[in-house]
Amino acid sequence: MKNLRLLSLLLFIPCFAIAQDQKKPKLVVGIVVDQMRYDLLYRFSDFYSPNGFKKLFNNSLQATHLTYNYVPTYTAPGHSSIYTGTYPSIHGIIGNNWYEASSQKKVYCTQDDEQRGVGSDNRNGKMSPKRLLSTTISDQLKLYQAGQNKSIAIALKDRGAILPGGFMCDAAYWYDDQSGKFITSTYYRKDLPQWVLNFNNQNHPTRLLAQGWKTLKPIDQYVQSFPDNSIGEDSIGNPKKTTFDYQFSKPLEDIKLTPMGNTLTTDFAIEALKSENLGKSNLTDMLMISYSSPDYIGHNFGPYSKEIQDCYIRLDLDIANLLKSLDAQVGQGNYLLFLTADHGVQDIPAFGKSHDIACGLHDYKENLKSLTDFMEQNQYTADFIYAINEQIYLKPSYSLKMEECIKKLNETFTQGVSGFYELSEIYEASIPMPLKERIINGFNPKRSGQIYMLTEPNWVSHSGLGTSHGSPYSHDSHVPFLMYGSGVKPMKTSKPYHITDIAPTICNYLGILHPSGSIGRVIEE
Repeated sequence: MKNLRLLSLLLFIPCFAIAQDQKKPKLVVGIVVDQMRYDLLYRFSDFYSPNGFKKLFNNSLQATHLTYNYVPTYTAPGHSSIYTGTYPSIHGIIGNNWYEASSQKKVYCTQDDEQRGVGSDNRNGKMSPKRLLSTTISDQLKLYQAGQNKSIAIALKDRGAILPGGFMCDAAYWYDDQSGKFITSTYYRKDLPQWVLNFNNQNHPTRLLAQGWKTLKPIDQYVQSFPDNSIGEDSIGNPKKTTFDYQFSKPLEDIKLTPMGNTLTTDFAIEALKSENLGKSNLTDMLMISYSSPDYIGHNFGPYSKEIQDCYIRLDLDIANLLKSLDAQVGQGNYLLFLTADHGVQDIPAFGKSHDIACGLHDYKENLKSLTDFMEQNQYTADFIYAINEQIYLKPSYSLKMEECIKKLNETFTQGVSGFYELSEIYEASIPMPLKERIINGFNPKRSGQIYMLTEPNWVSHSGLGTSHGSPYSHDSHVPFLMYGSGVKPMKTSKPYHITDIAPTICNYLGILHPSGSIGRVIEE
């Protein structure tokens, strides 16, 4: 036994020495691309420049089989899970919205009426991370360094900045499409710094959309996507249309619907990098960036559109610009960068049907009306409150017989539905364990409903044209993960990892405590 202990100690010493000698990065950069399904990052690589995505491909650790291990796969729980290393069942952000029993109303994930906007006097500024139940990577880095480092989070969407930033970041900034400016809330600070005021005063949205939106390359070269007039796409611009070229009469509102929203985000992030002197001290700072525009574009046009191809070709140039600025500001090899996505996306139902793919649309508004009618017809109205996130909310003192209700639901709603299940008893349900685990991981008894509707693959809960996401299946759950920079050796791994493994991996690399709710494992490579 003594010799065994000695052997264990000798085996441990080299690992300890490497960890001690490893130079801490001056800056950690987290990038989340909203709605970047796994194939979207790689499918358009023939068009990428040497200094954008290809630079990351050639010099990063790539986990090719990283998936979301919960439902619903939406923006708010996605960003929360990336940065907390845990499930919605633990970090509490179970959707973008949910029904709150205590207030008896629908709530938004970052809504906080006790705060007011800074840089805006409308409701878009009444935000904070107060509904998040776990610390984030950013929080743990702040705690480790006694709050002396800097931490900035940026996105067009408020939830894309606030939830990654956690409780202790110096500021989260998001875009207010009423004023065309980046704003924050009183949760973070009392006023905007001068560099933000200067940036906002330059009227970037109008400048970036002055020429409208045309394809960066000749459209006939975009052979990795389907025809520009594919069925089921939604319309944008003025006049409203579904094919290139697009013109916009409301640039402040419309910029998020175009790749220029990514450019606006990048320009703001670079300004933050320089003006806040990130990566310039002896501490490790953190910059969190979420690119929201791919989600808006994907919802409107789907993953096989000319518009989404042009979006990624242009995003590659934004990434190249960001990397160039990081190299100049912080120094190549002095920062650690990771890139992933908050969820994937399903094909547009009409597009899928035109190619004989098994798919369909649950029109959300029609579905809700049908569910309300069902409750009335079966005398369950007194128990029914709301339906959201594929969940049915019942009153706390519901009197219906759950088994009977679910039986009738399964008999009534058959098309595109695998089944209805009682969430508190989901472990006993007769569905495959991987799907069962994802439903359990997304279930928070204080915030979730009582009944869950499991759709069939490629069925979208959505209203109107375009598409959406949210299911446990691969099109919504399989996303890329790249880790690049200081001390990272280029390689690919096809081992199965989960989105909850990112936060413990980054924290382990930094030698800091994992977020308070973290249950993920470190990516071994």
